[in-house]
Amino acid sequence: MPTFYRSRPVGRSLRRPMAAPSSRVWELEQRLQKVCPLGRPGYLGTAASAFRRRPGYGIPHHRQHGGPGPPLRCGSTPKKGGQAAQALGRSRGGFSTKVHVSVDSLGNPLRFILTGGQQHGITQAGGLIDGYEGEYVLADKGYDSQGFRQHILEHGMTPVIPPRSNRKQPCDYDAHLYRERHLVECFINKIKHYRRIFSRFEKLNTRYLGFLHFTAALIWLR
Repeated sequence: MPTFYRSRPVGRSLRRPMAAPSSRVWELEQRLQKVCPLGRPGYLGTAASAFRRRPGYGIPHHRQHGGPGPPLRCGSTPKKGGQAAQALGRSRGGFSTKVHVSVDSLGNPLRFILTGGQQHGITQAGGLIDGYEGEYVLADKGYDSQGFRQHILEHGMTPVIPPRSNRKQPCDYDAHLYRERHLVECFINKIKHYRRIFSRFEKLNTRYLGFLHFTAALIWLR
């Protein structure tokens, strides 16, 4: 039967490995300071500094040498902006992203706009229809705005939007034609079948928008 030891057997050497000479460590540090993989000016703060504590260890580089500021680390990239720049926000449902979408008369997607979850749909309504031609624009009562109605009429289309309950001057709309608005809801139900879309795994809004367009292409090809 083999023997299993819980600790190191008695008699085995417990000596520590011999440390490298200080002159060789200093030479290695000097060589590492000149290395920069991407060709950017600066120095590498590598593990070589942990071998030996020299005077000034732990003090920022710009304070040691009197430079204008800390050097840029090799391989670092500028920040992509805050939460608002990445279409992230907090609404009643929590930390989320709102996808504004417009579809054609067959339910195929035309355009996506991303905002934080707290943004109202009317703020992106004009951008969803700009550049398109049609006869009618169907939207729910959340898009009932006099400015948006005027924007639709200026594009030569007819708004089919039910009025809000608190509107002082209710507007008429084609209730029979408004039944076709379910197409946009059906499209939203289709993209929710893709887990990467409804849960947003991507940190950047550009990558998330790219997956939305990829999903839209799959739906177009059905």
